[in-house]
Amino acid sequence: MTYKLLHTMLKLPVVAVFLISLISMPGCLLPFMPSDPPHYEYPGEYPDLYTVATNSILGIEGEFSSRVEVVEEDFYGRKLFIYWGISDLASKRFDDPGRMPSILIAQKTEGDYVYFYPDCNFLLYESLDVTTSQNIASTEEVENLKQQNDWGRPIDESECVRAEVARRDRDYQENHNLVSEAAQEEVSNSIASNRTSRWSMFYYLTSDNYDRHIYVFRGLNQNNEYTKTYVVMFNGDGSYDKDVGIMELTDLWNYQDDLKDFKERNGWNTSPA
Repeated sequence: MTYKLLHTMLKLPVVAVFLISLISMPGCLLPFMPSDPPHYEYPGEYPDLYTVATNSILGIEGEFSSRVEVVEEDFYGRKLFIYWGISDLASKRFDDPGRMPSILIAQKTEGDYVYFYPDCNFLLYESLDVTTSQNIASTEEVENLKQQNDWGRPIDESECVRAEVARRDRDYQENHNLVSEAAQEEVSNSIASNRTSRWSMFYYLTSDNYDRHIYVFRGLNQNNEYTKTYVVMFNGDGSYDKDVGIMELTDLWNYQDDLKDFKERNGWNTSPA
């Protein structure tokens, strides 16, 4: 059984309870009932902003319970928004998923693509009071986030990356299985070979224009507790640089600068020599 399949199977009981409760509601026709295999989708009105979140923040896959709230918009169409969703990095145990509320900025949406400044476009929180979300825009840390994202100034196209807008749960997006299962399991087995982890889980983050792909791996011990967390950059052929292509994350709430440096060391979004 693959690690990804194990992860999917353990999520199914929660999904089943959710669906059964909906079926029992009078008049509920379940318009979004999944097909076979299931394709759970973000049901809200901001799939572009949902896409920014899932391509920016490690360990979130996106699912039908995800929530997006727009807080503010500037003259150039940037949106400051809050994303709520399940995050594996916010979880201490595999069988007890946590949530990591976050604040993000999207630069613009054009056609089927959404544009954002990578790495400096989000803040992570252990908790966020939804009743005061409209006051968030005036806090000092959010003001700094705005400055990093040129809030109120013309959009710098050269700083943007783009992602295709998608509603689907990334756990089921076949086009995101961009690295072979064998390559993923090679890293998983390497992580599991240390004394603190017996196996690991892995999650896709994003890709560059040159067939490089970033995944996050989390070690698990025999009690289903997460141990160490790693970021890995794969080449298109499934290989990775064992010296600089893998990085341990020590701060799961403030890793933006570390992720940016990791990308630069591995030639992210630059043409191979």
